[in-house]
Amino acid sequence: MYETKLNSNPDSKPEPSRIVISGDQAVIRAAICRLVEIEAGFAVVRDCDNSPEALAEALAARPDLILMDLDLNTRCSGALERIGALLRATAGTPVLILTATDDCQATQFALRHGAIGFVLKHSSPDTLGRAIRAGLAGEMWLEQSTMAALFRAKPALNGNHGSRLTPREREIIELVVLGLQNKVIAKRLSISGTTVRHHLTSIFEKLDISNRMELMRCMFDGVVDEAPAPAFVTRRPGTANDPTVEPPTGALPPMKVTRMFVALSDATPHRGNLT
Repeated sequence: MYETKLNSNPDSKPEPSRIVISGDQAVIRAAICRLVEIEAGFAVVRDCDNSPEALAEALAARPDLILMDLDLNTRCSGALERIGALLRATAGTPVLILTATDDCQATQFALRHGAIGFVLKHSSPDTLGRAIRAGLAGEMWLEQSTMAALFRAKPALNGNHGSRLTPREREIIELVVLGLQNKVIAKRLSISGTTVRHHLTSIFEKLDISNRMELMRCMFDGVVDEAPAPAFVTRRPGTANDPTVEPPTGALPPMKVTRMFVALSDATPHRGNLT
C-alpha cells in the first residue's frame, strides 16, 4: 500500500497534489500508482480497494483528488447502486474515474452523483496527467466519445421543449456540449458567427434557459429518476480535504463547475467556458 509522508516544512517548495488511487485489482492499482507518481506535482498518498469502507479510511490521508479505476458497466447486477455507494463514500472529494467503457447510463449516473470526469483506459499517460490536473483545478474532464454518447441520449431534448428544436439547432447543441466556441462552430457548419448566435438565442428560448451551463444541466435532467438535480461537482471550499466531514446519505447536491475539458484527441484537448 502506498502511503507517502509529505514535507511539512513551510519554507520548502510547494507540496505536490495529494492523490488517492482506488481500484479492485491490486496489480493494476499498483501500476496506476507508479504511472501517476511519474508526473511532476503529484504524490500518491494512499491506495485502496473500491469499497465504501476503504475509501472512507483513505480520506484520512486528506487527498486533493481520488483516481478511481472503475468498471462502468450497467449490465452487471447492482452496478448503479455500487457506483452511488462509492461516490457517496468520498465525501465531496473530487473523483476522476478511469474506465474501460463509456456506458452512457453509468456515466450519467456517476456525473449526477459527484464524478468530476472520466478517462478511458486506451488514453495515453499524458492524457491521464492532464485529466488529473483539470480535476485538481475544478474542471470537468470528458473525452469526446463520452460527450458524444451523452448527447445521443439527450433525454431533455426529447421532451416538450426539445421536440421544437430544428435539426440545425440540434447540431449546434452537440458542438456546444463538446465545448466549442461560436467561432469554431461557425467554421464547422460553414455559417456565420451571427447565425450561430441567432440559433443559440432560439435554442435558449425553446428550452427556457439562459446560458451554456444551463444547457449542460438540461442535457442530464431527468435521466435517473432516483437522483436529484445534476451535480457537476468540484471541490467544496473548506470541506473537500477535511476527513471529518460526514459522507452524504444521498446524491451530492448541485455544485458549480465553471469550465470543462473535452479531450478531442490525445493531442488536442479543448477547454470551454460553460457560462
